[in-house]
Parts: sequence; structure tokens; C-alpha cells
Amino acid sequence: MRTSLAIAFPILLLASANGVLATAMIEPQRVKTTVEFDNGDRVVLKCPAEEKSCRIDLLVNLRQFSFGQAEIGAVILPFNVSLYSGPFSERDEYFSFEVEVECPEDSNSVCAANVLIETGKPPLVEIGAPESDT
Repeated sequence: MRTSLAIAFPILLLASANGVLATAMIEPQRVKTTVEFDNGDRVVLKCPAEEKSCRIDLLVNLRQFSFGQAEIGAVILPFNVSLYSGPFSERDEYFSFEVEVECPEDSNSVCAANVLIETGKPPLVEIGAPESDT
């Protein structure tokens, strides 16, 4: 009898997990990722369920910035976003961030958008293949 309980318990957990996964696949999903840094900077990736593209909200050196598909020039994906600001980078004059986007020429591929923000200038956006970690 004890053996049959030990076998039935994992099967019950497996059945429960499958029910949750099926529900999550049917329901629209919202993604909101916030990263706060010790120096007060913050990056927020917001992906509403009803929209195809995400938005990026930044707080850098006490100034707020917001970027969407129109500013980046591509559909922003909910995967990775990185904020770059080194200790000697004069954050009040410039900083950059990188986010994964749909490749403009192939919406089934993932590209990286590198965005440079300089005081008094429009954002400089470069979209290309993401850099390999290897």
C-alpha cells in the first residue's frame, strides 16, 4: 500500500502541473520586468498582453526616458534588456541600452537594438544580429 501511494503522488503532481501549463498557454500574458541599480538608475520592460511590442522605461541620473516600437524602429521583444553606464561614463551626458527586437527584414528572427542616448541629440539606434556569447 505504501508503494502505491509513492507512485500516485508524483502522478498527481504531474497532472496538476499540466493543468496550470494549459491555462497559461490559453490566457494572454503580461510581462513586466524591473531592474533597479544601486546608483538609482532603473530599467523597466513592459509588455502588455494586448500589444505586440513592449515598451522600455528608463530612469537614468534622475531623468526619465520611454521608448517603444516607434522610437526603436522595430518590435521590442520581452526577452532581454541591458542598461550600460560605466563608472566614468558621464551618465548625465550619455548612456546606452540594448534590447532584443524582431529583425526588420525577418520577423521570425531576433536581432539586437543598440541605442545611444546623448544629451541634446535624438537617440541613435543600430539594429543587427545579437552578439554571440561564445
